[in-house]
Amino acid sequence: MKVTIAAMVCVLIAVVSGCSPAPKMKAEDYFKTTDSLVAQNKIEEGLKMLDDLAAAYPKDTAVIIKSWTAAADIYAVHLQNFPKAIESLQRIIDTYPETPQASVSLFKIGFTYETLAHDMEKAKTVYEEFLKKYPQHELAESVKISLDHLGESDEELLERILNKNEKLDDKTTVKVKEKAK
Repeated sequence: MKVTIAAMVCVLIAVVSGCSPAPKMKAEDYFKTTDSLVAQNKIEEGLKMLDDLAAAYPKDTAVIIKSWTAAADIYAVHLQNFPKAIESLQRIIDTYPETPQASVSLFKIGFTYETLAHDMEKAKTVYEEFLKKYPQHELAESVKISLDHLGESDEELLERILNKNEKLDDKTTVKVKEKAK
């Protein structure tokens, strides 16, 4: 009888232990696993891991924003799926508009339109919205420069810089010659 009760208690403990939820994976482990999956070219699995992360930490704004930003990077860089990248960034802006990441996400949307999707009209619209919303932001100067050079090729930019440097060199040479007299 004692053996039967002891056996039943062991079975009950095993059943109860087996039914308890698995310990929650740490957020950083999700990111490491995602990086590993992406490095193995298991892109969809990496994106699924980021979705799972956001679901596992529904009240952790920083984790959710970081997972959506990582997803945007994966969509843009690895899949060249710019609409999905922009959608992930827009989600941050819409869900957490008062966070610092909202402004950075808006900048990244403009940058994606400009440099990856090569849609200069949308890039211009987003950059102008950025300057209107965040005129004092540390990225505002970069946005102004991007707007000034929107649509120029790398070669055109390089030529402009070289011409500007030549003009500076000419002015410097003239000043040095004047001082030498």
